Amino acid sequence: MKLEVLIKTVIFDRHLRTLKEFKETGNSIVSGFPKLLYAFMSNTTQSVIDTGNVARSQARDSGTFFAAAPAADVNYGIIAGTGTAAVTINDYNLQSKIMEGTSAGQMNYSAVTSTAPVVAGSTCSFKFLRTLTNNSSGSITINEVGIVVKYYGTSYNVLMDRSIVTPKLVTNTNGTTIQYTFSITV
Repeated sequence: MKLEVLIKTVIFDRHLRTLKEFKETGNSIVSGFPKLLYAFMSNTTQSVIDTGNVARSQARDSGTFFAAAPAADVNYGIIAGTGTAAVTINDYNLQSKIMEGTSAGQMNYSAVTSTAPVVAGSTCSFKFLRTLTNNSSGSITINEVGIVVKYYGTSYNVLMDRSIVTPKLVTNTNGTTIQYTFSITV
């Protein structure tokens, strides 16, 4: 069995014309993912670090997690940042998350959308995607992306993946769509 994370990034102009497209392998599922999965599957309590660097005691029966964030919510879902530090297994958030807004260094985040799992041959895959638009007065370079889940019934979120990507310059009025594809092949 092979688990693969593919990150596709499309840079587009204000007329929605594609300027550049990148396809990269996600390189860093962090400890939050296996710890939440273990708690869910074993019905035991597991300590996880949330995006605020707070240890949380998480049990399977205390809820479920999801990444379908609404527009303008940068606390979970697909997020982007400008950080360049190497990824570690204990990362709990992006190094320098790009915040929601129109001020310098900020972008507007759309709602996260997804596709249902599809089986093709011996592979099952599904996708999550989010569009970010640069309505600030300057350019922003995206160097890191991540996917954060919200734990239902709680006030905290857990980082599942933080990947350092090829730097992507997004100029004022342009945008980017970041798509995560998770696939398992047997």
